Amino acid sequence: MYLQHFGLREMPFSIAPDPRYLFMSPRHQDALAHLLYGLQGEGGIVLLTGEVGTGKTTLSRRLLSNGPKNIDYAWIVNPKLSVKELLATLCDELSIHYTPGSTDIKQFTDLISAKLIQTHAEGKNTVLMIDEAQTLSVEVLEQLRLLTNLETDQRKLLQIALFGQPELKTMLARHELRQLSQRITARFHLNPLNLDETGAYIRHRLKVAGCESPIFNSRAIKLIYRGSHGIPRLINLICNRAMLGLYARNQTTATPEHIRQACREVAGEDEIRNSKRWRITLAAITIPLLALAIFTMQSWQKSPLPIHAVATPSAGASFPPIEHSTREMDAPPVHKEKAAAPPPWGQLDTSNSEFSAWQTLVELWDPALRLIQGKNICTTLEASRYHCIHSHGDLHDVQKLNLPAVLPLTSGPTTAFFALVSIQDRQITLRLGQDEWDIPADELHQYWSGEFTVIWHSPGAHRPAPHLRPDSDGQR
Repeated sequence: MYLQHFGLREMPFSIAPDPRYLFMSPRHQDALAHLLYGLQGEGGIVLLTGEVGTGKTTLSRRLLSNGPKNIDYAWIVNPKLSVKELLATLCDELSIHYTPGSTDIKQFTDLISAKLIQTHAEGKNTVLMIDEAQTLSVEVLEQLRLLTNLETDQRKLLQIALFGQPELKTMLARHELRQLSQRITARFHLNPLNLDETGAYIRHRLKVAGCESPIFNSRAIKLIYRGSHGIPRLINLICNRAMLGLYARNQTTATPEHIRQACREVAGEDEIRNSKRWRITLAAITIPLLALAIFTMQSWQKSPLPIHAVATPSAGASFPPIEHSTREMDAPPVHKEKAAAPPPWGQLDTSNSEFSAWQTLVELWDPALRLIQGKNICTTLEASRYHCIHSHGDLHDVQKLNLPAVLPLTSGPTTAFFALVSIQDRQITLRLGQDEWDIPADELHQYWSGEFTVIWHSPGAHRPAPHLRPDSDGQR
């Protein structure tokens, strides 16, 4: 529709898993390396998980088109099958002839075994790749384990690659699947893109499609990142909508308003449902959290557990420095009672939420510290023997650190920053300014991409660390 307008050869932001458009970010390169390592080994099962739209299927297609040439691939894209249907589908993929309508599991297994032995004699390996594997039943997963029993003295005759959403990891942790889990030789979880990778991803797809002009500037890319959480499929949808809007207005460069409108269109009814879910969830507040005043008085003797990614906040993020107040602080700040219902997302002061969240985080460490307009907060914190730790993970990772954190949360096109100040009985407490809300921990993933920031003091700092869990004694 808009190809000629932008000088394109083809649609740059199709959601079809075209391997030519695969953007090999460092995490995608690691994922592919894990897959290749597992598939070129002595056999077993390889596991790749990731949120919806992070590129698992595209990565698997890249493996099919550019993987080792001595591999016969069987590809199953609809795994909601019975055991017999799975075996029949595997026979179809490997061109194994069987009696039509057969339901004899032993017959299927014998035919598959004979084919695998023949392929091995020809110097080839056989790999079964299953997409959307989180929908597999326990019975089918157990049958897959039994198929990996087919082996010679040196190696397994069948290797299996499972691609699925994060629920697949939970499923494989079940006690009845422990034998299957023990046969997984390589595991990798594919996280969303960060801000810099989002920009590189957009430029990559435009270049492959033949576009030379800069349609999306840095400000537009930042808004796309916030609206998409760094998930490639959502990035595609937002960019496609924005380009349609530009085409309709006979323009070629996206403005912030174009991106916001595209985010609203992509969110559609989901934004309305998410907003309602927030109101319902946060209206269920029961007990005001009074333990926060105790957190700042507790001692923590040990250093925090190490995390996998440590870096300063993204380039360009500017935070105010700290000003030491000279007034006496007899007690921690007193916050208002939690609102009976949260303000709608549209009424949040998102422009000031990041400053407010950082102010809350700093006050939990030292109520006398105040932020003022100025240079990067992390640089200033270092002078006060504090350090920023910026990472990506899940709520379990934050719980292990047991420190208050700043989280960016998104509902539709709206992103706001909150201070996570408590985790207690699977309830989390979020603070924005003077308002606090309790929400079930299981609901957080609907709004959170996994990014978080905590601060920590250098060894020898006299001030105790605040904790997320009021019953913590600092022991890990």
